[in-house]
Amino acid sequence: LMKDLTDKGKYTIDSNIKNIFYGGYSSENEIYSSIKEFHEEYRYLIDPHTAVGYKVIKDYIKETGDMTHTILLSTASPYKFPVPVLKAIKGSAPEDIDRAILELNQYSGSQIPGPIEELNTLPERSETILEISEIQKYIINRY
Repeated sequence: LMKDLTDKGKYTIDSNIKNIFYGGYSSENEIYSSIKEFHEEYRYLIDPHTAVGYKVIKDYIKETGDMTHTILLSTASPYKFPVPVLKAIKGSAPEDIDRAILELNQYSGSQIPGPIEELNTLPERSETILEISEIQKYIINRY
């Protein structure tokens, strides 16, 4: 398919797509369950997007019985989503992101990624801070 895309600028998918791809989804509760399960089983934190992939792999195995080794690539750091990750593994989390990052670090012992750790040391770049209710009016008046 990728060769067709390169050579012809397009590719066609026929009715056998189910033999090529498998797709799935997760509800919010299933995401929390997957994060918790993965952490308990492997002692490794995953982010919500990776949790969806993990759940879909499990669904695929259950549905097809295919036990082919699978690689799950983590799509983001759990520290980008500290509140939902903490809620998943502990059952609760502070709503303040900075506090949640520190608590996630203390609870898990995992390292905070450098770029996330540096966020509080960077200068603020926004010129205007708005309440949600003010955004539409601000944009209309500005542009």
